Amino acid sequence: MKTKIQNLKTFLLILLPLYFLLLGIGCKKEKEEPQLPAETQTGANTFGCYVNGELFVKDGSAPWMHRPVEASLQIENQILILESYTKESYMYIEIQEPKANISIPVSIAYYRTSEWPRDCFCFSGKETGELFFTKLDTVNRIVSGRFQFQGQCSNEMLEITGDSIVSITNGRFDIKLDIYDNDN
Repeated sequence: MKTKIQNLKTFLLILLPLYFLLLGIGCKKEKEEPQLPAETQTGANTFGCYVNGELFVKDGSAPWMHRPVEASLQIENQILILESYTKESYMYIEIQEPKANISIPVSIAYYRTSEWPRDCFCFSGKETGELFFTKLDTVNRIVSGRFQFQGQCSNEMLEITGDSIVSITNGRFDIKLDIYDNDN
């Protein structure tokens, strides 16, 4: 009788951990879907928007870039440039004479993707949108805000080449600001 009880204990000691192991495998945590970043003003290096309703969020997967999101202010020309990269896409926004707490027309906007249908993968626009800086702090080097624009099918020289249009909406960013002054 002791042998049967010992065999049952041994069997349970082997089976029980195996059962919990299999149970744990079946309860894998689902991967969280990317979301539009929260609106912050801390220099969190976030950037996101919707491109024709599809989420565009900087993800750090562009191996050729050491920073997947950048903001730079050229003091002499008063031009602020925002750039964001993913593995398949690139977005560029240029603002002349940036000021906080007012809507400013987007001077130049550019969106490029390798995922787009091959008839058009570059889109650009001049003065086709607006940007609102919620924070433009040159002392602490932080720039934050919201944007939207439309781009029309173009080549890399920003010359319109087709009728396809891309709509960029609900854009937001919070980026550490690089400042360039030609005098220094």
